[in-house]
Amino acid sequence: WLYLNSLTSLSDAAADRLVRPLSSRVPSCLLSLSAAASDRLFRPSRLSRDATRRMQCTNQIKQLDLSLLKYHQATQHFPAHAIYSDDGKPLLSWRVAILPYIEEQALYARFHLDEPWDSEHNRALIPEMPAFLLDPSSKLALEQGKTHYVGPVGKGLVFTGTDRGISFSDMTDDTATTITLLQVNDPYAVIWTKPKDWTYDEKEPLHGLDGSLHPGVFLVSFADGAVRAISETVDPEVLYKLLTLAGKEQIPDEF
Repeated sequence: WLYLNSLTSLSDAAADRLVRPLSSRVPSCLLSLSAAASDRLFRPSRLSRDATRRMQCTNQIKQLDLSLLKYHQATQHFPAHAIYSDDGKPLLSWRVAILPYIEEQALYARFHLDEPWDSEHNRALIPEMPAFLLDPSSKLALEQGKTHYVGPVGKGLVFTGTDRGISFSDMTDDTATTITLLQVNDPYAVIWTKPKDWTYDEKEPLHGLDGSLHPGVFLVSFADGAVRAISETVDPEVLYKLLTLAGKEQIPDEF
């Protein structure tokens, strides 16, 4: 009886050791070491994921920028920031106008170009936004129809805010230092069919650009088709020089 009872007690003790939490069986120093090692193990994969998404974003902006160049080649000018009505009202974004130049002719044909972006018919097409208009690092859903890729709008910029599209003859600054498109953060993403983009603000020159989806930088395209990452700490004066198309300013080699 004593022999059997001792076996039972031993089994209970063994079972207790088996079900005890890891923290009660492993020294805290080893647990801390394990957490640090785990962080080092997974950090490269996070960095790799960020780099992959940034590369994908670069390719998407480049695709959109090339569509502007194709549009210019076909019409001898860039698109205006909006498709306008006969009486001068902006109806739909330039992003709709360039659809035929990104192999989206079928989608383009479904728009009523004489109606505003939020008409009953055109509003139904918002969820059909081409996937490459959504930044891969965004938390937004594609069906929301919001894009992070916008044009700079204002006097002396690539998009003037009028019904006139500029041409290369208007662009006396170097095409390699003239911004055509910018990537904004989630809060500044716009409905892709809406004639709304990014306007330079002297008081907040980096509004919508800081707090980027890509750590420390935002992406822009240039009139020569190149895409570059610009630091969120860029000098606002340098940024403005890059935005103008005929300012004849001196641009530093590094920005």
